[in-house]
Amino acid sequence: MRIVLPLFRAPSYAQCQHGCVSDRICAPAPRTGPSVLQRIVQITALWRSRRALAALTEDQLADVGLSASEAQAEAERPVWDAPAAWRR
Repeated sequence: MRIVLPLFRAPSYAQCQHGCVSDRICAPAPRTGPSVLQRIVQITALWRSRRALAALTEDQLADVGLSASEAQAEAERPVWDAPAAWRR
């Protein structure tokens, strides 16, 4: 019995996260969300907005159409509890 080894071995191709099929490493996917610095700026702005809302008087809250309890509830929310539209 004779064993024959192949002279040519087909390269193994892997599929990357983008669907590319190649024997080379694919480039990383482009960033779709905000950077860390942009996220920090957003969180800081949200924190400042909520502190300013907590400082409004009854008359000022009535001008924007909020009650004192609604303003207090919004001001007490943590910064990571942002509206979904802000987290794009």
